Amino acid sequence: MVTKTANGDIYFKLTFWGPSSGGKTTSVDMLYKLCKKDNTEIFPVSNFTKIEMSSGSTLFFDRGVFKIGKGRGVFFQVYTVAGQKRFRDIRKVVWRGTDAVIFVADSQKDRWDENVDSFEELLDVVSAEGKKLIEEIPLVVQLNKRDLPDVVPVSQMEELLKSYGLIYPHGHKLSMWNPRIYETIAIKGVNVYEAFAEASRRMLLYYLQGGGKAPVF
Repeated sequence: MVTKTANGDIYFKLTFWGPSSGGKTTSVDMLYKLCKKDNTEIFPVSNFTKIEMSSGSTLFFDRGVFKIGKGRGVFFQVYTVAGQKRFRDIRKVVWRGTDAVIFVADSQKDRWDENVDSFEELLDVVSAEGKKLIEEIPLVVQLNKRDLPDVVPVSQMEELLKSYGLIYPHGHKLSMWNPRIYETIAIKGVNVYEAFAEASRRMLLYYLQGGGKAPVF
């Protein structure tokens, strides 16, 4: 939920969602490195807080804060959820107030069913809040681990999104907000910042021009 402080700062919440070990934490970790190294418009203003197990998997959630521009008080609170199935209740708590979501899918064919399960859970959580993806919550997809052998084609992710009515036909008033699918290699930083920047852009437009919903031009 977008919040505005007394001094005029605006805070958005972006959640990285997806199956366990799909690359959520690695993506945000890389964002910190990319935004500190490169002259990016969005840059970190806090440490990246990780709550993880000995295996390195996220235990509860990870959190970081980014700011856009030098002189504007627009901040993005970034969270990643724990992907293991046993953390479903924790994911519900972390999700609350989310303004946009980046779904991080594992490209490996033998993990496709886990992607589907995770995405269906996301739809359930969004619905339980009485909201809708695309119409009220921007969706960006990272099809991650594209450097590995035996990965699914991008068209398979597109078909999944279509099966849930999340890709609108050309000419529909919401077609311009169809999910962007980025082929990413999180451990190398390939397209990670681009996906983040697109999700951030959409959050701003939904807030500034749509009053919290997908603006129609």
